[in-house]
Amino acid sequence: MNIVGKLFTVLSAIILCAALSGCITTKTADGRRLLTGSDSFRVYVEQVFRRQNRVINDLIYLLPEIEQTDGMFYACLTQAESDMLESCRHLNKLAASYRDDRKPGFFKRIKMSRSATGCDRATQKVQATMDEFEL
Repeated sequence: MNIVGKLFTVLSAIILCAALSGCITTKTADGRRLLTGSDSFRVYVEQVFRRQNRVINDLIYLLPEIEQTDGMFYACLTQAESDMLESCRHLNKLAASYRDDRKPGFFKRIKMSRSATGCDRATQKVQATMDEFEL
């Protein structure tokens, strides 16, 4: 094994040890730092997922009406929705895997969970856009 391969193996082992011991933190959209394996982090991820679902449900009812009354706002809101869906893609995959009893591997679970912050920010942007137009 060459030096790069050995270095990669050592770094992977360090990251794995840190993750298993709960040393990896994630910064939430509101600036808090949570340990990735902690109960508070799991609660945060679930809250983000539920908030995103509420916003999507609101959009299902609002978008057809908005499309008929305000084309410019409709375009703005659908772009924000699209951005939110892309930002929440990994989090939604994580939820679907648990729903389908397909528990993802450790590193995939970490990656998917850590995407909650981006999803949270994008969801807040959609909600703020709706609030701006008093919906």
